[in-house]
Amino acid sequence: MTNTQPKKVLIIGAGISGLSAACYLQMNGFQVELFEKHSIPGGLCTSWKKGDYTVDGSIHWILGSDKGSGFYKMWSEIIDLKQVSFYNHEVRMELEVKENINKYGSKIFRVYTNLEAFQNYLLDLAPEDEKVIRRFIQDIRDLQDFELPPVLDPLPLWPSIVRGIKMSRYLRFLYILLKQKNQFFTFPKI
Repeated sequence: MTNTQPKKVLIIGAGISGLSAACYLQMNGFQVELFEKHSIPGGLCTSWKKGDYTVDGSIHWILGSDKGSGFYKMWSEIIDLKQVSFYNHEVRMELEVKENINKYGSKIFRVYTNLEAFQNYLLDLAPEDEKVIRRFIQDIRDLQDFELPPVLDPLPLWPSIVRGIKMSRYLRFLYILLKQKNQFFTFPKI
């Protein structure tokens, strides 16, 4: 006597991970029951209206909003990304620096989304650090060449060996990170 009922999986948490797991399990024939303590799903990827404002709980960055990335392909398996509006803000984040004031009298340090704007901002604040700033920005540009984490489709043996050899380029990624750890900016008044 065989049990023909699909296996049932209980998932605790309807954040992006729980929702994704539920989708993939259902796509593969499992019954899924999802439990969420909040009144709406989404976890850190939740937004809500407060008067005329939208409060965005996923203010941190969501990987995969660019059509060419592996994450975009992965997200597209479960979400119709053509129906999602992505907003790329000029300023990625603003940090209040309690101990220092920049040359404009501000305690706010900005991280711009556009690397050219970020580099110009840093150079304006600390022209004495031009060499280190340009190297730092170039290292960020170099890191953008890497798909992080690498999204890998299953391959037969020989193509997967070839891909493994090609992935040795990720050693350069590690080198860039280690090099940055040892670089210091001198400007005290950001």
